[in-house]
Amino acid sequence: MAKDVKGNEVVKLKIGISIEKLAKILLITAVLIIIAGFIRHYFINRYDAIVLEKHDKVTLLAAHIELNIKNRLTALQLLAGDPEVVSMNPDAMTDELQRAVKTLGFFNAVVFDNRGNFVTEARPEFHIGKVYDRDSFEVALSGRPSISNRIVYNGLETAYVSLRVPITDEAGTIKGVLVAGLPITQIADMLNQSASDSLLSEAEYVFVMDSSMQFISHPELAKVYLDEKKYSVIHNVFFEQCTGSIIEQSNLDNIEKLYIYTALEQANWRIVMTTPIHNIYAEILNRSFKDIAAFVFLLITIGLCYYFMLQAKHHKLEAESLRWERLSCASQMAATVAHEIRNPLTSIKGFIQLIMRKPDRPAPPGYLEIAMSEIERIEKLVTEFQMLSRPIKPAEFTPIDIEQTINDISMLMEGQASDKKVKLTYQSQLKYQFPVVYKVMGDQAQLKQVLINLIRNAIEAVEVNGQVNVIAKEKNGTLALEVQDNGAGIPQEVLIKIGTPFYTTKPNGTGLGLSVCYNIIQNHNGKLEVTSKIGEGTTFTVLLPYKTDVQGLKT
Repeated sequence: MAKDVKGNEVVKLKIGISIEKLAKILLITAVLIIIAGFIRHYFINRYDAIVLEKHDKVTLLAAHIELNIKNRLTALQLLAGDPEVVSMNPDAMTDELQRAVKTLGFFNAVVFDNRGNFVTEARPEFHIGKVYDRDSFEVALSGRPSISNRIVYNGLETAYVSLRVPITDEAGTIKGVLVAGLPITQIADMLNQSASDSLLSEAEYVFVMDSSMQFISHPELAKVYLDEKKYSVIHNVFFEQCTGSIIEQSNLDNIEKLYIYTALEQANWRIVMTTPIHNIYAEILNRSFKDIAAFVFLLITIGLCYYFMLQAKHHKLEAESLRWERLSCASQMAATVAHEIRNPLTSIKGFIQLIMRKPDRPAPPGYLEIAMSEIERIEKLVTEFQMLSRPIKPAEFTPIDIEQTINDISMLMEGQASDKKVKLTYQSQLKYQFPVVYKVMGDQAQLKQVLINLIRNAIEAVEVNGQVNVIAKEKNGTLALEVQDNGAGIPQEVLIKIGTPFYTTKPNGTGLGLSVCYNIIQNHNGKLEVTSKIGEGTTFTVLLPYKTDVQGLKT
């Protein structure tokens, strides 16, 4: 049966260790997931902020081009309202058309009637005798100004876009369409001027596309013009919505790029800014350098703190292990010493008592008293040795009313405290909602021995009129019994040796009292802790598991 119990305890211990490891793994995993989520959220926000800034730049570029074109459209609308133009008389219109071409920078201005037939033009040397891009021409015939897609009638050098406004008489009848050709080189000039003002990086460039996937402006226009379908294959998405961004690999240089685009109001064009995606990531890292440095410093600090905590815990475990090894050695030595000296001690004591009972035999009384006191001292030492080596029997544990026990001990120690004029007080800080009794499973005599020893040490540690306080309270799920004194305190180099067998600072001490206390508390599944400050006093804290006798409360 004993083997089964021991086996069950081993299994429970292994299960407990496995659960503890699993809990640590889950905790570390959760922390890593949280950190990874934080880092991801941080860089996504940085990325979105950079994209938003670049989108603002594209919007400014579009607004600049929009303003230039809108001014020309307004001028054309004023010209279309001129009586000489409305008259649709070719001879009367020519001078006005030539003046508009010279003033507004058009390479030609042409008038078509409402059937699309040629009427007249400003510069015959650039004769345009038919309507190109019929869709935008129909928009103008409906009464709204329009802008054509790119028109090429004799090579890339002759490429232009056409601004078109309706010619309407006083009755509101559309009599024709005034068409003005704007070279695409002027669109590129507008874009380059605006782009230089917006401080684009060297790796960035801007291009303009019309709804037919033709480039109106591009830094490599001569190159991409030769095979526009190849370079514009990914650009259909630009016309799925008015504004947005995509990441695609460029067919021009096979580099993955970020494309940010927006639409014009007056034309079905898209203004597009391209930036290599690795430049975006480099910019994110550059802007985040200080935050990354601070985060790394924080991680290093946390890591060092955790390392120091582990080291401190490791040293504490080593010190505790060493202390219990010393206790084990002391127990073996105590048993050996007790066995070796108890038999002769009994003989010597009996012999001395016989001599003292026969006064007719001369014997110096002073020698006999000294011998008797030394023998009693040896007997006391042997008793303490045996107490140190005596095992605790868990089977004899019973529920102990800890508060009643402390009250009994306080009454018992009041006499010793009064002799030294020391004030001894007991205070309960136990908190509960109902009248309950806090109980500890243990050996009442042994726990009394521990508390008596701690209180006696505290009384001896204080001066006359000193103060010793015994406090009972809850601490981290355990019952804490604190014995506080306001004595001189214990130096750090002495404090670390407290509990070591045969180590004592008392002139007549054996160094076994606290060792016995540590042994008893350890066998009660508790802990004995000590803190001290020079000039302020010392506190011994006994931590014990407890339960209450009211169902539903803490156990």
